[in-house]
Amino acid sequence: MTGPNVSCSELRDWVEAKISEVSRSLAGRTGSQAVCQIHKQGRVTGGLKYDEGQLVALNAVRRLLAGMAGPCSAEEIAAALEAERAKWESNLAGHQARERPALPWVAYYQGGLDAVTSALNVLTPAPESPPQAIPSLTG
Repeated sequence: MTGPNVSCSELRDWVEAKISEVSRSLAGRTGSQAVCQIHKQGRVTGGLKYDEGQLVALNAVRRLLAGMAGPCSAEEIAAALEAERAKWESNLAGHQARERPALPWVAYYQGGLDAVTSALNVLTPAPESPPQAIPSLTG
């Protein structure tokens, strides 16, 4: 399913599967409580915020793909995903640059950035590196 020939429907399927996976992880972290209730109780963890960021970003990707009617090109999808990735990257950098960054929000934006980057990697995976020669130990 990877490479320049990934269709919108294949990427949509990947996004839906990833949303299900992250939703299960988030549910495991929250038990049966709502995220807002956990926030009010001050029991927010980086893992919870990371999953929450992933879920928000994946839903944004879902909306981007839903807005692409008819056949769409890998270039069109990649451009939309790059724009979404730039938003998450900018927000992450802004929080990291603060004198005292709020770690849960850093985790949130990192989760979102990682989710969009993963979607981009599904669409256009990085080329494999050629094997490196191992230097001789005998000289």
